[in-house]
Amino acid sequence: MRRYTLEADSSGAVIATVLSLDDVMGVLAIDELGMIRNCNEYVSRIFGHSMEKLNTMNVADLMPRPYSLFHSQYIKRYKAGRRCKLTRWNPC
Repeated sequence: MRRYTLEADSSGAVIATVLSLDDVMGVLAIDELGMIRNCNEYVSRIFGHSMEKLNTMNVADLMPRPYSLFHSQYIKRYKAGRRCKLTRWNPC
């Protein structure tokens, strides 16, 4: 699985382009708190929630434990420039 980190400009053009790609499966855009700010219809199908519901959820709500428990810590470390691999054995 490939993971990409994209910084959107104020118009959201980058995110809108990625969400509309036909060859991409589930795509989520989250804010600095982990709140889902945008997603495509594949995410709705994968998790069984409406897109409206998903856009009110934190991405950690979609993760199994232990990943969901440590996701806010992971975001804080990422923002501070300290990247780590989030695994069951190394929750950052």
